[in-house]
Amino acid sequence: MKFFSRYSMLLIIPSIFFSPLSLSEPHGHGEKHGNKRNDKVVVIVKEPKHKVGYKRKHMPKGSTRIVVKKSNYYFYDGFYYRSIRGQYQVVASPYGARIQRLPVGYKKIVIGVTPYFMFEGTYYVYKESTRDYMVVEKPHSNNQVIIVSEH
Repeated sequence: MKFFSRYSMLLIIPSIFFSPLSLSEPHGHGEKHGNKRNDKVVVIVKEPKHKVGYKRKHMPKGSTRIVVKKSNYYFYDGFYYRSIRGQYQVVASPYGARIQRLPVGYKKIVIGVTPYFMFEGTYYVYKESTRDYMVVEKPHSNNQVIIVSEH
């Protein structure tokens, strides 16, 4: 019996590693070729340009000083900064901050009947009375979300 077990293992192990199943794609993956299904899924995850906590020594020309609830912020290239220990650090977008122009790369979305403008996780609404864009909380709704355009 030991003799049979040793030789059967010698036959089984190589057949597992070199079987046609082990060399082929897992079921349902890859491109279609004849009868062979070969679907491939590519997921692209876009990392934000700057994460909260990113620091720089100086604010570049073109940055804008914004006051929100008596606190100074600096806005540049779609991100909000605060002066912390002699450096400028990216912080969460302050609700109520207002900007004249949206950053390049924003998306316009409509939830229900309300248009929102989104950039790197920050949501804005356009205020007709002041002709600017105000940072708001992420909208929560059971209504259908429609991405209208990307800019």
